Amino acid sequence: MKKKSLSALLSALLVPSAVFGIGGDYPAPGGGQLQIVLCAIESRGQVPAGYADLVFQQELLGGHFVNSEEVFYYAGDKQSFEKFLAAYSKVTNVVAHTVIKRKGTASIGPPWNPKKFPQYDWALYCHPYGWLEDHNHKPQGKYVLWIELRVGGKISDQEMYSLAIPAGVQVVYVHNDEPPAVVPKEKEKL
Repeated sequence: MKKKSLSALLSALLVPSAVFGIGGDYPAPGGGQLQIVLCAIESRGQVPAGYADLVFQQELLGGHFVNSEEVFYYAGDKQSFEKFLAAYSKVTNVVAHTVIKRKGTASIGPPWNPKKFPQYDWALYCHPYGWLEDHNHKPQGKYVLWIELRVGGKISDQEMYSLAIPAGVQVVYVHNDEPPAVVPKEKEKL
């Protein structure tokens, strides 16, 4: 009997187990609850300075978090995206300001409801630097904050080429699920 108990204990310790995490939806944009939550996490230093104002835009559809990563979804036209980009470029304590232009019109949402936002045009992602990256040097208080822009939504293919990109924002192109390719500085227009 002791051998069986010992082997069961060893098996439980040596065999990989399920990974646990926490996730959930943020409150709906209307009603003010979301703004209170965002201001609270910003005041505790859990997100970059200026993050709450950036997230809480008129075009916001909703958002979710999984562990330390947050994602917010937006629907809007070219003018509203340019306004969002201007605010995004002013957020501090980030490693880089990046827009990923992704071809495709797939719905997106949290892992538990991946088709929640079929009408989104761009998404904002945020996590503490080092949460997903595997680097030896992890600067304290820095965040990864990037935008994924969907090609083919309310912003037409033609409008993509005339978007005003603020200084310091890099543009990366992705086709389907390929890894991103950085665009040379002379071609930073979307």
